[in-house]
Amino acid sequence: MNVLGIDIGGTFIKYGIFSPGLELLHEDKIRIARNLPDFLAQILEMIGRAIHSHGVEAVGIGVPGFISKKEKRIELSPNITFLNSVRLEREVGDRVGLPVTVDNDANVAALGEFISLEEPKPDSFVHLTLGTGIGSGIIIDGRIFRGECGFAAELGHVTVHPEGRSCGCGSLGCAETESSETGIIKSFQEISKKSVPITALEIFRLLQDGDETACRSFDRAGYYLGILFNDIANFLNPGIISIGGGVAAAGEAILGPAKVEFEKRIVPATFACTRIETARQQNRAGIVGAAHLARILV
Repeated sequence: MNVLGIDIGGTFIKYGIFSPGLELLHEDKIRIARNLPDFLAQILEMIGRAIHSHGVEAVGIGVPGFISKKEKRIELSPNITFLNSVRLEREVGDRVGLPVTVDNDANVAALGEFISLEEPKPDSFVHLTLGTGIGSGIIIDGRIFRGECGFAAELGHVTVHPEGRSCGCGSLGCAETESSETGIIKSFQEISKKSVPITALEIFRLLQDGDETACRSFDRAGYYLGILFNDIANFLNPGIISIGGGVAAAGEAILGPAKVEFEKRIVPATFACTRIETARQQNRAGIVGAAHLARILV
């Protein structure tokens, strides 16, 4: 029984059709619509084509936002506001007549990364996506940890700098204010004392050319990421902390100082049993995890 995995992002909707053994049969992406009716039409058309072409029998969807476990409702999707208060699982399921499940996109990506690991898999696993912000998911005993209401694993909003920058969540000094693409750009502008528009990729290229400001910006991001690693390890003692997203492509430029700070702060025995790894699925983690959730439905 083939399944469809859908990964909804702020700019694109990625999707993949998978066999029962999670072999990828087809994948594509489309630019997301900017209003709810057009968005739903996109999803329904996508599912309809997948049913016609590959006999898909269940659908899994990852969506950015706070999703109520009890109400099955997207309480808040900061970057796709037309999804606020939408019961997407019901809206789609009622129209297509197939089993549909919807979960937070970072949870789904974490699941996609977890199932790609070789055996034996760790009892606890954390996946961080370093992008514009920091997304995260926690897997315990092979299952997504969602918390009491479904809002767990917001590790990008763990405080790593108590008197730090303002965060979109309303707090100060969250990890994503320092170690995300946004944080790196902010550091570069502060250190250079220039507010010129620049991207994290451009800063990384400057770093490769030996630019001191770029090096200091990535060192700062890595320092605070190391503090986040320490907090995660003390909270959960995971076997693996997996790092994905655009910033992770910088490799040791950010992970090097992060590991140094992590080792400096953590109990040695805890450090020894927590591995830091780069993500394996990368851009496919979301559709793989969504397909796995769909597979469970059938």
